Amino acid sequence: LEQLKKLPGEGLVHHHAIKRSTDGLWYRVSEWIDSESWGSLLASGQLRDLGLLLDLFHQMASILNVLHHHGHFIPHLILSDIIAAKENGDELRIKIDYKLSRFIDPWLDRPSPVLKKLLSTHPDIINERPLDFKSDIWSLGKVFVELLSGDLEIHHLEARVDELDLPGELAVLLRVMLADDPDLRPQSMAEIA
Repeated sequence: LEQLKKLPGEGLVHHHAIKRSTDGLWYRVSEWIDSESWGSLLASGQLRDLGLLLDLFHQMASILNVLHHHGHFIPHLILSDIIAAKENGDELRIKIDYKLSRFIDPWLDRPSPVLKKLLSTHPDIINERPLDFKSDIWSLGKVFVELLSGDLEIHHLEARVDELDLPGELAVLLRVMLADDPDLRPQSMAEIA
């Protein structure tokens, strides 16, 4: 928590304290954000605007780039860790929630279905490779494909990229982000941004 407090505040959910209840359960006190549901944003059609999605992707990659420069990464990144909030009327701003519990106990006994799916499909986790910023790149690629396709239950990410009507450079970026071999992925979040 002290390390996270040293990070620039822009783009990250602020954590104020980690406490233990009288029955022994740990909990955190974090900033309140009045967020938009990704499901509602998809259903409303707002995310059909490729320009808006690219802006949101840029915000996500830029926030993760700052984390990487401070030596932190989020290999278990899923869509529910990324919060969209409306500012200045309808402008969507991204904040990322650095889920401390996954680092305190990376073998959570009750992961959410979305996290469970990530844990069973992420090539670095499956192949028991050391997790690092390139693991984040794969996870962010998965999030991008979910939002671009409007399908939060995708099973074959690479095939879905081929089905999407995307500008060539974006399709190539997604394919390399989702490469099984970490050395084939982009070398930094700055490159992706």
